[in-house]
Amino acid sequence: MRSRARIVVAALAAVSGVALSGCHSADHRPATSTGSLTRQQYDAAVNVALHEVDNQDARITSATAVLKRNAGKNAPSNTGHRCTGDQVLKVRLIGTFPHTVISGGPPGGDPNGGRVTEMDIKADPATGEACLIGVGTSPSPAPEPGATVLQLDETG
Repeated sequence: MRSRARIVVAALAAVSGVALSGCHSADHRPATSTGSLTRQQYDAAVNVALHEVDNQDARITSATAVLKRNAGKNAPSNTGHRCTGDQVLKVRLIGTFPHTVISGGPPGGDPNGGRVTEMDIKADPATGEACLIGVGTSPSPAPEPGATVLQLDETG
């Protein structure tokens, strides 16, 4: 009986060692949590976010993503790609977007629309292609409730 217990402990230790080594990349960085997203959805969201950050020379203070029901399957696209599936990735970037210009603010507000502080991107979760991009000018934008935080830095 005692020898069986040792074998079980040794087997568990071996399995734990494999699991622990699986949580780290080759350079020993901790694995990034994908929250409620699958690894494919998380990676697609990061790629969508990085594309817009590069495209806009944006400085991001928050990047989040959440999988949502696609209520606009037949909605027009402003990116050249359509999201026709049952779900979309909603990626929200908060920061500064120097190459995004808007005009026509709200009645009684800034006629130039204000400074863009938020970019919302809807993307196909399977292909990672953005289908709709919108912006906001809130002085205090907030991440989407329940969204997964995206690690956009090169070391995360």
